Amino acid sequence: MPPHRSALVPLAMAVLLPALVPTAASATAALASHRAVYDLSLAARSDELRSAEGRIVMELRNACGDYDLTYRFVARFFEEQEVTLTDQRTTSKERVSGDRFEFETSTLVDGIPQSEVKGTAQNSASATSVKLEKPAEREFELPLSVFPMNHTADLIETAEAGGKVVQVSIFDGDQDAQKKLTSTAIILPAPVATTSDEEDGAKTPKREKVLASLAGLKSWYVDESYYSSESNADGMPIFHSTYRLYQNGVSDDIVLDYGSYALKGSLSRLDYLQPKPCR
Repeated sequence: MPPHRSALVPLAMAVLLPALVPTAASATAALASHRAVYDLSLAARSDELRSAEGRIVMELRNACGDYDLTYRFVARFFEEQEVTLTDQRTTSKERVSGDRFEFETSTLVDGIPQSEVKGTAQNSASATSVKLEKPAEREFELPLSVFPMNHTADLIETAEAGGKVVQVSIFDGDQDAQKKLTSTAIILPAPVATTSDEEDGAKTPKREKVLASLAGLKSWYVDESYYSSESNADGMPIFHSTYRLYQNGVSDDIVLDYGSYALKGSLSRLDYLQPKPCR
């Protein structure tokens, strides 16, 4: 899957989606159950940051008509006089049919709780209805939106069919969803994965194992920009990401651009998981 957005920066990593006349999700691409670890570092020099390091650990299980996701993003940011540790934890359950989404996210900074979001979203034929339990109980309605895992499946389906552009409205569990998050993704073909996809100097035994587990799979380069009602008048996105998306839903070679700084990372571990038995 694409790297999920992080609430540590306003809608940052909004890896998930415009009121461009979206249709109800009908994705059928098979997303593999897997556990992935991404090691992150600062992608480019920043006026604000001396360096940064982080890790994303996510586990996706596709079984019994649901996508069950657990996701954790921990990052340490080094400024001249200060070090800040951020920690975001998310769990979600999303119907493969694309009609229901349950989500819970907590964010800590330097070990101190900063925010907590919990709720559900339901898709009808024409709209997305959201019910929040935290940070406060409230309900609101959005234009019909795609949920995160269905968005990933839609990207793969479009790529398999030779499509180059996906534009959608997305809801990924953000408490400020009335800002109407949208995504425009540009899809370009990538070579079939091999164990020699990167220079020998960049390989480690762990990285070689990751590449071996992806060898032979089709993949695509995805360049995705996210917008909301708070986007700049000059058309600049609020968040931008690039990544290599494989036909089984695994992503690699990610860049997360927050505007004032960017993080880059790649898979350091990938394990495929057996589905849990259905009750």
